[in-house]
Amino acid sequence: EDQLEKLRRQNFWTLCVQPHHRMADAGFIRARLGEKRIANEAYRLASLLRAEVPFALSSDAPIDNYSPLKVIEACLEDSRSDEKLTFEEALWHYTTGSRLRLGLNPGLIEENATVFLTPYR
Repeated sequence: EDQLEKLRRQNFWTLCVQPHHRMADAGFIRARLGEKRIANEAYRLASLLRAEVPFALSSDAPIDNYSPLKVIEACLEDSRSDEKLTFEEALWHYTTGSRLRLGLNPGLIEENATVFLTPYR
């Protein structure tokens, strides 16, 4: 909790979070963190939102799965109901929110659209 508060107060950094790591790391993370730390300290997406910590979502490709669907699913599928994001929250932070945090025009989401990276003004 103290780290969330420090991140909220700093008002400078944007966290770049890769939610699919919770799923990709499942095979070894218990041995490294233990059940208590996993339950209370790890992979806290909704906690970032509640604490008003600025964050963007990403895939961490090519290290982890690059599928946008897998990133969104990872935000929605957490055994801790208080750490799940809604579909709308996940989609916004993965698309529009991430672009805004990078200083880019939020653009439009369209099927088969070409996105041009222009500075947000």
